[in-house]
Amino acid sequence: MTFNPTKNRFAIHFILRFVSAYFIGLCLYSLFALYHSSDHSLDPFTTTVVKHTGALLSLFDMEISFSWNDSRPNETKPSYHSIYVDNCYAISIAGGCNGLNLLLLFAAFVFAFKSNLKRQAFF
Repeated sequence: MTFNPTKNRFAIHFILRFVSAYFIGLCLYSLFALYHSSDHSLDPFTTTVVKHTGALLSLFDMEISFSWNDSRPNETKPSYHSIYVDNCYAISIAGGCNGLNLLLLFAAFVFAFKSNLKRQAFF
């Protein structure tokens, strides 16, 4: 079986559009994170995810408290935010574990399918 570029044009365009969209998204987020990491804190997107997670948990009549900018042992740079439920440790959300990569991946796949902008925005 040989590779025929004209026959596989749709697949080639799909892959190129997906890779370029995902790469651009990752680069933009990396620049955003680098800009906000100058003060040795996690990026604002991760902080927003932690706040919204706490707000969602508080809907279930739980006492929620936060620990901001925790660092792992032997590290000086903060690496995660923690959530406590009823004064007991519940979860920590680290920088880069905020779900944005999955969101960028989904958006790149939607963009890769050639369609009009209205249909892409619907998804």
